[in-house]
Amino acid sequence: MATSLRTSALPVRCTQTGLLRNFVLLIAVLAAGRSLAGEDAMPPEDPEGRKEAVAAETREQEVYVGGDDDILRALEQAAALEREENWPEAAALYRSIIEKHLDHIASTMVSASADRTRGELYITAAEQSRRRLLAFPADARAALEARHGQAAQAAVDQALANRDAAALHDAALRFAGTDAALAALDALGDIRFERGDAASAAQAWEELLQALPAGSGRRAPATVKLAHARSALGDAAGARALIDAIPLRTEVTLGGRRIAADTLADSLLGPPPPAAVDEWLAIAGNAACNAFPGRVFDVGRRL
Repeated sequence: MATSLRTSALPVRCTQTGLLRNFVLLIAVLAAGRSLAGEDAMPPEDPEGRKEAVAAETREQEVYVGGDDDILRALEQAAALEREENWPEAAALYRSIIEKHLDHIASTMVSASADRTRGELYITAAEQSRRRLLAFPADARAALEARHGQAAQAAVDQALANRDAAALHDAALRFAGTDAALAALDALGDIRFERGDAASAAQAWEELLQALPAGSGRRAPATVKLAHARSALGDAAGARALIDAIPLRTEVTLGGRRIAADTLADSLLGPPPPAAVDEWLAIAGNAACNAFPGRVFDVGRRL
């Protein structure tokens, strides 16, 4: 306070200069304080945190693992075992991935949030594991059948007894690479179609055809079913393309009905129904009246 009083006794010119200098210093101090406060508020360097954020959207060859480093490492290890042709160990790893994801992954496809603006989709780790099991060579598939075929058939039989579509889907995924898993996909398509869900039925039969070997006798019946579903969905061109690729003598039973490939082909290739002609055009006396020879129109009824 004494300093303040002495300062006020100085000449006016000096006081104004001092005030200006003090004002500038005050602004500088306040700015420095705000800068320090901002630095204190900023989070410290956290490379592990950034790593986790990146891992949350990790994709490996179009496979979404949701930041699960264990799943990513398991996929990489299984791929290495495949290259070494160690099929039993690779199969065990793939099946462990499927088991881990079976209860909480409803779809085979997911959208990575970082790429949603571009609409990019990635398959789940469980779906990737299923596809890799299906890609095993014939001898490795035979080993899978020997080891898991009995348990797979029991699971499929139980699901069929209960008409449980979800259980069939799980069995097809859990026991991928076995004959029972193929039967599960076929039955899953049947149940979905009978329940009026042609789109989901078509998906099941498409997965079945992808899993079946080229020379399998199951391919033609599955193709007829898929063509029938495509026809029901209004995709006549897609249905025709499927039918053209199989023998026309192929027959299947679907929804209690017998469906033959040749009959389905005829229905798809038949001429379109004639376009309806409005009776008012005929009454008007123009050329459309030629479509109604000898027909009497009741104008009062139309009005």
